[in-house]
Amino acid sequence: MEDKFILLRRDGKELEYDSSSVWIKELIKIDAAMALAHIDEEAVEKINNDFYKELRLLSKKLGRQRFESREWHNCIKIALSEYPEIADVFLFATKEINASIYEQICTQMSKITYDGDRSNGSMDSSLVSSKRALIVDAVEKITYSNYHLTKEQRDALKDGYIYIHDMGFRRDTINCCLFDMAKVLDGGFEMGEMWYDEPATLQEAFDVIASVSMNAVAQIYGGFTVAQIDEILSKYAKKSYEHYIKELIELGIDSERADSIANNKLEKEFEKGFFSLEAKFNSLISPRGDYPFITISFGIGRDKYSQMATMAALKVRKEGHGKEGFKKSVLFPKLVFF
Repeated sequence: MEDKFILLRRDGKELEYDSSSVWIKELIKIDAAMALAHIDEEAVEKINNDFYKELRLLSKKLGRQRFESREWHNCIKIALSEYPEIADVFLFATKEINASIYEQICTQMSKITYDGDRSNGSMDSSLVSSKRALIVDAVEKITYSNYHLTKEQRDALKDGYIYIHDMGFRRDTINCCLFDMAKVLDGGFEMGEMWYDEPATLQEAFDVIASVSMNAVAQIYGGFTVAQIDEILSKYAKKSYEHYIKELIELGIDSERADSIANNKLEKEFEKGFFSLEAKFNSLISPRGDYPFITISFGIGRDKYSQMATMAALKVRKEGHGKEGFKKSVLFPKLVFF
């Protein structure tokens, strides 16, 4: 029984091949070369047999019968070693494809460098970091289109019949993330080369949430959500409250007045914290080159601190940012109230 092999083409199409396959001419594009080199059908049959033998040897070496294009291309080159005219045609066709892809990349790089890019409203192409990210995105799109889509899909994409969202990110990461911030903060964590202790105060919690969010969002594409932030912050608000109470009582202030002062301090700390989150999420470019699409949700928590968080988030968004008389609401984080 003859072996059958699966050959993967650059466009992702799978070809089944065995020694009786009749499309060797199409595979190695030798019709034109045959006419020039005066090679007959007998020679074509020999090329086919030699190619099949090379595939069998490769299969034994790798322990599989499915080959990437670069793997079976080497087998074709060996099979064509006795026919340099045909080998030249095959190699020229391969180089022509690579040259076309490179030309696409250069065209997109020049367009982004000199004309900018407005395809993504969250990216400012006048910034160097965003410009570099846009160039990487363009290269990834071209790579995905040429090596992961079929010819029919590429044509449909070019003609506007289909649209592939965030095509430049699809090869190596995930789309959207519902981030478990509470689990990350609990007990501390390691990020990069640094160990972060669990926040001891509400303000520390806001600072760490901002840092973690900006780093995590760079590893995905699409939206990034910190769910139930009111309940997450409640734990650290309680720590700040206890710190304020202890400090005030040590100053000789009675417990009732100390409670009132501590709550006022806590409300201001919540407002400063949410203001800080909004400022960072709308002014700092993420490592992926854009302003991250971050969402926070709140409203479920029923304890005192959770409700403080909810009220502060809504108040800060309502008041906006900017000079007095010219304040406006920011884009991020998006607010989801339950």
